[in-house]
Amino acid sequence: MGHAIQRFSQADSSDTRKLPGTGLGLAITRENCRQLGGDVHYQDAPGGGSEFVIELPMV
Repeated sequence: MGHAIQRFSQADSSDTRKLPGTGLGLAITRENCRQLGGDVHYQDAPGGGSEFVIELPMV
């Protein structure tokens, strides 16, 4: 599923880094969804960007 839903990573770990890291938001969201019996999926949207879908079971 690529790197979009993985935990934080830093491309440059130096003190003077110029590249940002990716955050924890999607990884935490996916973990929470899985604990509830669901999941998070994504796909690249035509023309740029991404589309994220959260699936949760109905009770």
